[in-house]
Amino acid sequence: MARYMSKPVIRGDAPHRYEKRVPTDLVAKLRGREVFIELPAAASGDSRLVSFTLGQFARVSLHTRDHALSHARCAAVQAHLERVYEAARSGSARLTPMRIEALARQVYEHISRRFLESPGTPDAWAAVKAFTRAALEGRIASAPRLPCDFDPVDEVQLARELFGETMTDVIDSLPPGVHTSALEQRFGAYVDWVLGINGLEIDEGSRSTILERVGVAILNASWRMKRAANFDWSDDPAEGRFPKIDPGEKLREPSSAVAGISFKELLERWAREVNPAASTRDTWQNVAKQLTKYVGHDDITKISKQDIINWKDNRILNGVKAKTLNQSYLSCLRALYNFAITNSLHDDNPAKGVRAGGGNRASDAKLAYEDQEIAKLLDLSSKETLPIRRWVPWLLILTGARAGEICQLWETHVRMIDGIHVISIQETDDGGTIKHSAERYVPIHPALIEAGLLDFVASRKGRPLFYDRLSRGGDDKRHKSKHITARLGRWIRDNGFTDVRKSPLHATRHWFKSVASRIGIQDSIVDAIQGHRDGRAASVYRHIDIKTMAEAVAKIPVPPLDDRREMTPPLENA
Repeated sequence: MARYMSKPVIRGDAPHRYEKRVPTDLVAKLRGREVFIELPAAASGDSRLVSFTLGQFARVSLHTRDHALSHARCAAVQAHLERVYEAARSGSARLTPMRIEALARQVYEHISRRFLESPGTPDAWAAVKAFTRAALEGRIASAPRLPCDFDPVDEVQLARELFGETMTDVIDSLPPGVHTSALEQRFGAYVDWVLGINGLEIDEGSRSTILERVGVAILNASWRMKRAANFDWSDDPAEGRFPKIDPGEKLREPSSAVAGISFKELLERWAREVNPAASTRDTWQNVAKQLTKYVGHDDITKISKQDIINWKDNRILNGVKAKTLNQSYLSCLRALYNFAITNSLHDDNPAKGVRAGGGNRASDAKLAYEDQEIAKLLDLSSKETLPIRRWVPWLLILTGARAGEICQLWETHVRMIDGIHVISIQETDDGGTIKHSAERYVPIHPALIEAGLLDFVASRKGRPLFYDRLSRGGDDKRHKSKHITARLGRWIRDNGFTDVRKSPLHATRHWFKSVASRIGIQDSIVDAIQGHRDGRAASVYRHIDIKTMAEAVAKIPVPPLDDRREMTPPLENA
């Protein structure tokens, strides 16, 4: 079945997903296992760390709707899982000291990447060091868990409560070598993370050693961050002691790969297994063709990292944008070489770590509509009788919601809560999806009620507001609302909204956010209305009540229309 194939699962406008069965012989052994993986980077940032738990299936969001990038990320997930499965079948391994220290190096580098540019305060890192050193030296029986997304600020108050202001003196007064339980408590999460991203399964003897060495690496990194917090970014002597090897790769003699395998054969084998979309296969074949033409041969085993870098530089000179290089060209090559490694066709990935510098230009950023453009769009909409033109623009403007969220609404999604009319943004029974964590209630703006929205909603009587479930047939598997958004976007463009930096439907969302900020509505309230998350842990626990959101929505001004004629009642959907 298609859902088990190594290609992205696409559902509506949600981010693409990887979804495939865990091998039957490993389901019982790996059920509940947390897997960590670095997804290939998009052009606008670094690679993305994700984690997911294995069960009967391996399922994880690829965090993109870009087809080329999602195929590259899907291939990366598959290659990583193959290493996890191989390790699980081989049994627990005992790592050499050099491999353990190479894993510790990855923890050190991870902390450096996260904090070196903006290290925070010396006090925060002093607290991290205090707990880390006390756990390493066996001076305390328990220590707070240190996950790979930790915030050093969180440890300051706890450290002061336990050790007081003279943390170093108090820790030194405790007898060393008494406790070992704090090692697993303090560093276990980081150890699981670094083993996970390398697809390694180790024995208990190796785990006790790696717990200690990861702890030392965290202590080294904390010293470095504390110096940086005191404006000292000099070279760290500890950094030079780590071995420069990949701990996840097997040590073996120089290349045991199949000699002379071509990109053509590699692509054919990859395509048979992954079964990509025709457009993806054509794109990847074109990338391989360009590279082989540049290097003068088609042998994947003879292409070096420097060849990839030189080719990347040549593409830039020929006008290829950094975004295209990173998201399409280089992601494609990394995925193909990962496939080759997994299938013992090669033992190296020369495209790993190669990136085109620079991000999006300022002139590429999307903009919000101006007030006069909102007024024009409202005026156009108020003169329409077709529901999708009459009501969707008004709803987009006065809720700040995404077009897909509005276009898939049903009559049952409009309800009364605590005396306030709201729209329920949620997934629909007929397959309409929303972004992760975007489920919410949005109070209806008084101007929409005054314009007659509730009467229109009542007329739909248990049906979708803007489409008929039986309106389309055949092989088109897209949700019905997708056709509405496409048609509506074209209609807006055809009516003079031609600025390419202003998305015809999404620029209303930018406008809502901008206006809310301009009139002084708190960001947390606006985020709750629009279904945004700020990435902070506190946002998960913050709940904005309906009344507060309703008061905020009512403050959003409606730009004056050019024509205040009485509005024509909307017609039913054809």
